[in-house]
Amino acid sequence: CSALRLGYRFVDTAQNYMNEAEVGAAVRDFVSESGIRREDVFVSSKLHPESRSFKSALAAGRESCASLGLGYVDRMLVHTPRGGKLVEVYDALLQLQEEGIVRSVGVSNFGQEHLEALEY
Repeated sequence: CSALRLGYRFVDTAQNYMNEAEVGAAVRDFVSESGIRREDVFVSSKLHPESRSFKSALAAGRESCASLGLGYVDRMLVHTPRGGKLVEVYDALLQLQEEGIVRSVGVSNFGQEHLEALEY
């Protein structure tokens, strides 16, 4: 919460960091204490690298949002292109976006070949 009090408005976490519940609590506390709107704090998280299919990524994204307890995640990223079905995992993020659980989606640690695999 110290960074938020100093004026930071971007918070990055990930399922793999195992701190989403604490990050969510800090953001909720800050919003409650400061009067800053939730919409003014951008929260980004990343799917666990073991989420390698549509079904597991969908479940992981929902779990992430629940752990954060903020109502929605501003941005959810595929943490790594390592293994799995990248297109299915990305499609799961797009599904979460359609459901309003996630506002925007993206990728992390991807090379050009991985990005090209996601082209539609």
